[in-house]
Amino acid sequence: MSLDEIRKAVPTDKGWRIYENNGFVHIKDELGKMRIRLDPPDKTTTYPHMHIYDENKNLLDLDGNIVAIDSPEGHIPWNNGGN
Repeated sequence: MSLDEIRKAVPTDKGWRIYENNGFVHIKDELGKMRIRLDPPDKTTTYPHMHIYDENKNLLDLDGNIVAIDSPEGHIPWNNGGN
């Protein structure tokens, strides 16, 4: 899914907001809670990746299961819609 596709899918009509800064993208729900975070590579996670959070701020894997904050499954590879 590309960033443009993500932008279109975010329910902004329900109060969700998208914040972009220096390669980071934060998507927050109507209560201001982080729900999706897109991050560029860093020294620990050397590839572009996303984090997905539930309404209780738990980190989720791609299947929606709660995982530890430092779990590799919570650092989901993301390639901006590329192959």
